[in-house]
Amino acid sequence: MKQQTKTVTMKEVTLAPPKSIIARNDAKGATASAAIDSNSRHQMIEIAAYHRAELRGFQGGSELEDWLTAEAQVDAQLMQ
Repeated sequence: MKQQTKTVTMKEVTLAPPKSIIARNDAKGATASAAIDSNSRHQMIEIAAYHRAELRGFQGGSELEDWLTAEAQVDAQLMQ
């Protein structure tokens, strides 16, 4: 049986800090993009990396590349 491959265009996944972070920051009068703790940042990167792999059907690519790209994306969004 011949394996079919498909080309998937990676689109940016819009990420936001978890709702608990937003609520805590809003209560302090801060914006949602305010500094977050390292565990929340790690979780956001993890989710973004998973979505990158999912978009390409978990075929090809590398976990490290997904992670590094997701990390850069999350950090850029947090800096806004």
